[in-house]
Amino acid sequence: MLAMADINSIKYLREKKGFSVSKIANIHKINWRTAKKYSDRDDWNIEIKKKKRSSLKDEYYEIISIWLKEDLKLPRKQRHTAQRIYERLVEEHNFPGSDRTVRLWVAEIKKELYKPQNEVYVKLSAQPGTAQADFGKVQVIEKGVIKQYSSLVLSFPYSNAAFTQLMPAENSECLQEALKNIFEFLGGTPGKITFDNLAAAVAKIKANGERELTESFQRFCLHYGFEPIFCNVQAANEKGNVENKVGYIRRNFFVPLPEINDFEAFNRELLQKSLKYLDKIHYEKQQKVRELFAEDQQQLKILPSKPFYPYTTATVTVDKYGRIKHNQIYYFGIPAKPGESLFVVAKWNTLTIYNSQMEVIVELPRAYNQKEVEIDWKAFFDLIKKKPRAFLYSNFYEFLPPNVKKYLTIEDNEQRKKRLWQMAEFLEEYPLNIIEQALSNFDEYTNIDSARIKLLAYKIATNSRTNPLPLEINNQNYSGFSPNLALYERLLRG
Repeated sequence: MLAMADINSIKYLREKKGFSVSKIANIHKINWRTAKKYSDRDDWNIEIKKKKRSSLKDEYYEIISIWLKEDLKLPRKQRHTAQRIYERLVEEHNFPGSDRTVRLWVAEIKKELYKPQNEVYVKLSAQPGTAQADFGKVQVIEKGVIKQYSSLVLSFPYSNAAFTQLMPAENSECLQEALKNIFEFLGGTPGKITFDNLAAAVAKIKANGERELTESFQRFCLHYGFEPIFCNVQAANEKGNVENKVGYIRRNFFVPLPEINDFEAFNRELLQKSLKYLDKIHYEKQQKVRELFAEDQQQLKILPSKPFYPYTTATVTVDKYGRIKHNQIYYFGIPAKPGESLFVVAKWNTLTIYNSQMEVIVELPRAYNQKEVEIDWKAFFDLIKKKPRAFLYSNFYEFLPPNVKKYLTIEDNEQRKKRLWQMAEFLEEYPLNIIEQALSNFDEYTNIDSARIKLLAYKIATNSRTNPLPLEINNQNYSGFSPNLALYERLLRG
């Protein structure tokens, strides 16, 4: 396989400069078939399994087709005859078939080439149809816990439209999956997309400022036919539209914190929400965003016939505990022997494990070290103690531990206010989990002295106990002993 830089050059010469396959082959000093393979390729997925051996027609038909297409640009007298095509195939490609076979193929191809066609050409505009992309951090509720995720936003500066997808990380698989979902929802691809210098796309920034892209991202760009543009270092303002949209989407799509039960269903909802905001008026042009976005859509490139499947690969070894380690996370229960080498295909949400014969042995949900967000309970109670009526409707009410929630959830508004203030005071000295343990010692919370709660919290925090002091016990036998009571009488009399 050619280096990605050479592949990009071939695609550029073919699509932007309009060079023939033969000329590209001469420039790069490569075989004509190799030049043809990369110049007209539109599916940039990597095949895991070996391809079946192609038939004679599959191997040579496309060569004839491209020669005849290139002939259309030449004077009629200088075009290939069927005989000349046969001769070239034998000389240049060791064609083993007959001249009769070639004549039949030439007739088929010419019949298609010379059919009347009504081609529509759309005048391109520099501004509509271009986009900007960036990640932003957001918080969501998953399985009752607040977690931090990443929201990929694709914005269109011309219309101010924006679309988003939630992802568990900012790796290459998540970046490409999010963009792919948006492309498919829109039914097309922007011609140019401006990015920050994302590690998921940029492997290295050279001394001259040139970007060395990851191979996976280059294949993704080639597959969907868009040109990636990268901001200068420390010049994120070059994609100011998407920067603003990241904040806008965080405030409008993720407030209050959404609860995630089905990741893919939630992402479909996000795309539908994005459509709803198209009815707003553009801040400068005083037109509906929807009307302007229609101009963006007219400039989108047609989606390829096959979707791209983003993934990365790795080789791992089963350890003595039957585990494998992928991206610093251990996976258990692998049906393979310790020491066995396995091949991993990692998509954004799954790991597919292959053995040495490239047979799938197991598919696992992909795990991420998701950051759990610590709630600043002291700041929360400092705020809410002044608004006892709003306490029950707070976003964080559901995250309170059960005993604390029960203690504070009382009907009397004045009593609730008093307890909210007490809780704020308790949190000056102890974390919420200690207060929760202290409250667990009470059967009911009707008349509890706050001093008792505080004392219990102190004992739990310091590990102290209320056991009586130990007494020294003398097991000596005192039977037959008679005390002298006269001494006590004397003391009483003084």
